[in-house]
Amino acid sequence: MTDSNSILLLVSLAPESSRFYARLLGQEPVEASAIFAMFILPSGLGLGSRSMCFSILCA
Repeated sequence: MTDSNSILLLVSLAPESSRFYARLLGQEPVEASAIFAMFILPSGLGLGSRSMCFSILCA
């Protein structure tokens, strides 16, 4: 069995998701863009969110 060190959530709107998790976790993402955000938790676990929609037409 492989140990996981990250979780990737597929979300509708990555910027809104990033703001939600920043408030929930009390920290800013270590990496963020229009379609992706990554948080590193104190345990070392990576929590990422990625937009399911990659085109501006999906907005």
